[in-house]
Amino acid sequence: ENKRTILKELDIVTTAGATGDIAGVLNTLPGTQTVGEEGKLYVRGGDDYETQTFIDGMRVINPYQTTIPNTPTRNRFSPFMFKGTSFSTGGYSAEYGQGLSSALILSSKEKADQTRTDLTIIPFGIEAAQCLSGDKTSLAGKVGYFNMKPYYALVPQNIDWVDPPESVDANLVFRNKIGKSGIIKAYGNFTWSTSQMYNYSIDDPGIKNTLQLDDLYGYFNTSYKNSLGKKWSYLTGFSYSANHDVYSFDTAAIDDRTSGGQLKLAFSGDINSHISLNSGIDVFHRDNEFTYADYNGELTNTLSFREWIIESFLEDDIYITSDLLTRVGLRSEYS
Repeated sequence: ENKRTILKELDIVTTAGATGDIAGVLNTLPGTQTVGEEGKLYVRGGDDYETQTFIDGMRVINPYQTTIPNTPTRNRFSPFMFKGTSFSTGGYSAEYGQGLSSALILSSKEKADQTRTDLTIIPFGIEAAQCLSGDKTSLAGKVGYFNMKPYYALVPQNIDWVDPPESVDANLVFRNKIGKSGIIKAYGNFTWSTSQMYNYSIDDPGIKNTLQLDDLYGYFNTSYKNSLGKKWSYLTGFSYSANHDVYSFDTAAIDDRTSGGQLKLAFSGDINSHISLNSGIDVFHRDNEFTYADYNGELTNTLSFREWIIESFLEDDIYITSDLLTRVGLRSEYS
């Protein structure tokens, strides 16, 4: 248990050099590897998809912002949205699969306690947020506009920008308590961004081309959790995300679309004072379409990929002593 790191939001935003980014903080911990200027989370090498992100038990497709090559990325989600960030470089629950190096587990906050309005002005953008809180229900929304051009005018960059990054970000959070222990959570996020830079040839630095990236992203997550008697509880959830990237070159373009969803049902509880059980089943779906278009030769080539995965897991926590826990898990997947 000591190998598992649980970070609060203030830990994330006050870590030097992480710039308030969840992955940026975790990359400062032992067991992670810094890969060039990616900014993503890598454990024991491999690729970034081998360290996946889960929000309230639901897998997140495209958890990082899309960026132009040779520029670092950031996690799409604000650390203030979560009550805890759990990360382990040693092992993880059988609830998560697909041959991962590690798993980043994010647990969203419960109902907001107060009604408040926030306005944030920073050198490269403005953000407004409103939260409404009742006895059992809370609703919060936030919208922000960011443009790096004024900031880059003051702080010179090594990248030759035509149009520095510009983006619009919006999200909506709904929480509703039901009875004594039930709660419904719903979260939605929308992001639009664009940027354009000069890309210099490796063979001849005197030759430069323009490269533009346009990104459109949407994510939705909802879950319902309640108790079953005094010792058991259940969780059901659904998530869906869609990401559309368009890379525009001088003579070609790449259109990359990814979408997918997950449906989950899980049960957990205590069999007795020494044994607890966690089990569940979920269905995961992902679609990807990649199109390359060459303007000069008028060549268009499209590759597509679709997958369905049915997953189930069963896991026991056996408390041998108050200081020693044995976790035994079994997982099956059909693809």
